Amino acid sequence: MTTATTTPRSIDRRLGPPPRDYLAVPEQFGTVADPETATPNSGSERVAPFALFLHRLMVDYRNLAPRGDQAAIARRHGLSRSTVSDVVAGKRWPNVTVLLAISLRVAELHHQRRAHHELPSADKVGPTATPQRR
Repeated sequence: MTTATTTPRSIDRRLGPPPRDYLAVPEQFGTVADPETATPNSGSERVAPFALFLHRLMVDYRNLAPRGDQAAIARRHGLSRSTVSDVVAGKRWPNVTVLLAISLRVAELHHQRRAHHELPSADKVGPTATPQRR
């Protein structure tokens, strides 16, 4: 008896035109904070909010991620670099694995940034100045 094995598809094609096509200027996908949106002729009004969500996630990712980070996401989650790159550019819809991989990375980068920018607490630093007498 043989068992069929399936490999997860890294791209979801059921959603129609790629997410970048839901912007009036597709090249702005993932780069401009508040772009003008436009539902493509073969697109869906139901899908448009998800495309905008992905756009905003990619803006956040690009603002936080260091160079070469897409390759690191691909290695960590067993994805192809081109898939991650195409999703970040809005050329393809992500499947759940790709979406979660990028979302987790954005959360991780936000956490690192917060930890880096936190001020040390007074009990760790000690007094910063000698009290003045009045």
